[in-house]
Amino acid sequence: MRTTMRFGVVILGVVVGGTIGGFIGWALGDFGGRSDPENVWFLSLVLGAAVGFAIASAIILRRARGFSWGYSLVLGAASGFVAAVIFIVLVAWQRRA
Repeated sequence: MRTTMRFGVVILGVVVGGTIGGFIGWALGDFGGRSDPENVWFLSLVLGAAVGFAIASAIILRRARGFSWGYSLVLGAASGFVAAVIFIVLVAWQRRA
């Protein structure tokens, strides 16, 4: 049951973060004609999802492993950053193929 709850927290963090990031990207538009609005929205969505993943990971590590907040936040931020980079690279690779 705990594993299911942890999995649910990560999914909730990614969905909420992605939704908030998507709304921010949608509100930003195209940076005054300097960028494609879909690219701004997509990158904001991915960054928001990465932040949500990082926060959820930090909370889970803090409670499950008993790590300090600093260590949990560093691990969560690193995992969110890696997940976002991998996702962006895979999407860019897919568009070129």
